[in-house]
Amino acid sequence: MKKSAIHSRAGLFLTEMIFSILVLALTSAVCIQLFASAKSNQKEARNWNHIEELIISAGEIMEGTDGNPDQFLNLMPEGELSGNNLLYFYDSQWAPCSETNAVWKLTVSLSHASDYKQAVLAFQNADGTLVHQQTIRFPRLTSKKEAN
Repeated sequence: MKKSAIHSRAGLFLTEMIFSILVLALTSAVCIQLFASAKSNQKEARNWNHIEELIISAGEIMEGTDGNPDQFLNLMPEGELSGNNLLYFYDSQWAPCSETNAVWKLTVSLSHASDYKQAVLAFQNADGTLVHQQTIRFPRLTSKKEAN
C-alpha cells in the first residue's frame, strides 16, 4: 500500500510540471509575438514621422515663397524637376538617394491660381503603391505695389 502512495505523488508532480511548462511555452509565444509586432510598429511610426516632417517642410516652403519650382529646389535641393513635378527619392533610412536605390518616392506637384498657391505631395513606396497624399494650399498674398 505504501508503494502506491509514492507512485501517485510522482504522477501528480509530473502532471504539475507538464502543466507549468505548457503555460510557460504559451506565455513565451505571446511575448515573442508582442516583441515582433512592436518592432514593425516602430518602423511604421518612424516612416510616418519622416512623412510628416517632409509635409511640414513643404508647407513652410509654400508659405514663405511664391511656390515656384526653382524656389522649392533652392530650399530642398536634393530633388529633381520633371515636367511640372518635383521628384525626391529616399532610401530605407530616409536619406536622399538616386532613383535606382530608392525605397520611397515623393512627388511634389505645384500649381498656381490668381488667389492661391498649392502643392500636392504624394508618397509612394518601392513598388509604386501610394502610401499617403497631402494637399497644401495657401492664399496668394499681394503686396500694395502689386495691387496698384
